[in-house]
Amino acid sequence: FEKHGSPVMMGGDRDNSSKGILGVCTGTNGSYLLVVDPHYFGSKLEKTELQMRGWVAWKPVSSLDRSSFYNLCMPQTDRKRT
Repeated sequence: FEKHGSPVMMGGDRDNSSKGILGVCTGTNGSYLLVVDPHYFGSKLEKTELQMRGWVAWKPVSSLDRSSFYNLCMPQTDRKRT
């Protein structure tokens, strides 16, 4: 995220819902992924509406299916400008 600034697309076999990973947070309360559902289409929504409808959420890493494998697509772009 720091080097390229692009999301990581993720999907698995048992857990076969596609996910866009936009951030990672690790702290004393555990590790979390900022997950965006890439299937949304329609009019532009406010951040609070996207969160309320579940299109964007911090998900604990422990919520991933331990019996599933996951494919990760990590786009390699030009280095993010700072």
